[in-house]
Amino acid sequence: MVPKETSGEKHDYRMRDLRLVHRSSIGCQFDPDAEYQKDRGLAQFDGLDAYVGPDGLMLLLSKLHTRGPVEMVVEMIRRLHVPGYEHARHHLARAIAEGVITRRDRGYYTQADIEAAIAFAKNP
Repeated sequence: MVPKETSGEKHDYRMRDLRLVHRSSIGCQFDPDAEYQKDRGLAQFDGLDAYVGPDGLMLLLSKLHTRGPVEMVVEMIRRLHVPGYEHARHHLARAIAEGVITRRDRGYYTQADIEAAIAFAKNP
């Protein structure tokens, strides 16, 4: 999460970004210095375990309540709490285009849609 300092001396922070940062053998893929240079955004690193399970879901929902970026928070909830979504998300558009699944309202896919997209990606 990158809270953006919005009022200098008062330290009034609002969340600007929410990212799932993957680590690799070469280290973290995220540059907190670049975020600060954009607009004085300060990176807050919470471990993945802070956002999974019932308490993690409540923490993400609380970010919606505190004026977080709604679309980013909703996408993070999907990625962390909807079984299979993280694996299927890059294949959903192509599965829709090929008629494997039907487009759902605002990107809300059923488990059957997610499973079909994953199967489609394995056997295009």
